[in-house]
Amino acid sequence: MKPISLEIAKRFFSKTEYSDLLAKNKDEQTDYFYHLWSMKESFIKQEGKGLSLPLDSFSVRLHQDGQVSIELPDSHTPCYIKTYEVDPGYKMAVCAAHPDFPEDITMLSYEELL
Repeated sequence: MKPISLEIAKRFFSKTEYSDLLAKNKDEQTDYFYHLWSMKESFIKQEGKGLSLPLDSFSVRLHQDGQVSIELPDSHTPCYIKTYEVDPGYKMAVCAAHPDFPEDITMLSYEELL
């Protein structure tokens, strides 16, 4: 993973997320940044709003038990997120209205899809 700029996190993350990021040690910050970013990206796609929903208007919280919660004012839509490591250094997040996610993902090439 490429090194991160804390200025990008400060600009696009909620105050809570930014504070959580700064609380991590330097070795954990890059992984945590990309983990949050992939989940935020997945959530705005699930909401169908894209970037019309500002990234700093909601918070993704990673709890010590591994659970994820979304804090979005005035939202009552249930949301569940599962993250996967696609390759070393690459993360993918899936967001849905139900908690039923496969344990693993299967990578297919373009040719295999045809």
